[in-house]
Amino acid sequence: MPEMAESDGTSGLDPRARLLLTLGFIVVVTALPDGAWVEMALLASSLLVVAVITRTDWASLLRRVALLLPFAALAALSLPFTTAGETLLRVGPLRLTDRGMLRFAALIGRTLLSITAASLLVRQTPMPQLFQALQSLGVPRLLVAIAASAYRYSFILAEEAARMDRARRSRSADLPCGRGRGLRWLWWRARGLGGMIGMLFLRSYERSERIYLAMVARGYAGTLYALEPPAWQRRDLYALVGGMAGLLLCLLMGVR
Repeated sequence: MPEMAESDGTSGLDPRARLLLTLGFIVVVTALPDGAWVEMALLASSLLVVAVITRTDWASLLRRVALLLPFAALAALSLPFTTAGETLLRVGPLRLTDRGMLRFAALIGRTLLSITAASLLVRQTPMPQLFQALQSLGVPRLLVAIAASAYRYSFILAEEAARMDRARRSRSADLPCGRGRGLRWLWWRARGLGGMIGMLFLRSYERSERIYLAMVARGYAGTLYALEPPAWQRRDLYALVGGMAGLLLCLLMGVR
């Protein structure tokens, strides 16, 4: 199972305080108007301070951000050409506008800050504690249980898929390189992949039934428990109130 967090969860803020601060940060970033660069720079500075204090692995954080950011850029690619404004460049029927570029840059900035904040939360807080925090904050138990099960058994399914692919490669002969490695090779790989996906679905369904029956037999009723649930301390309250006040002030500065 890959690394879930750098912290062991025995020190630092309560997971509920971390989760609320991260959600508040993302809400404020989303609510800031286009062009609020000073406020975005202040929020980015706060993330930098948090990353330094928590001794975050910068390489891993940058890899996570670089993996998710292109999807947001691709979704916002049409904004510079579909937003009304002064024309900066015309390419055939397309017009590149100043307001479109502003909206595009603002969206990329919001996405970058939000992804970084969420990545810091996940890296510094173990996932079981995050699920416990969601449950404590009133998120429906069914949603928390589904998310926790999906996260926990995704690694098992990945290992199962890797074993199936290793077995396929050890029992199958690949097509030779050269002219025969074209559409015929792609169709052969697609057919094999389709069979593996179907078999993996059946195995996953059967395993989920066995796991659920075993959990029910041991008293599972849909609620997550912890041997040592974190206790809310005064420093958590101070950090939550101070962080929320700073976020609110930043929002008021941006919408003034």
